[in-house]
Amino acid sequence: MTTPGSVRIGKVVAAHGTDGGLRVLPESDHADRWARELRRVHVDRLGRTVSVRGVRMARGAPVLL
Repeated sequence: MTTPGSVRIGKVVAAHGTDGGLRVLPESDHADRWARELRRVHVDRLGRTVSVRGVRMARGAPVLL
């Protein structure tokens, strides 16, 4: 579910590491382009939003920190 003005970027598939990272299965071939610009993301169908402190790539997939 997306809200007006938002774009679906992928699906959270796992926790990553001990720093609270979330591994995302991107729905784009160019995750490295949009990942740098993320500041806030909706993480579930209830519309909960979390702030993104940073993004790094791990095994070709973005990890939101």
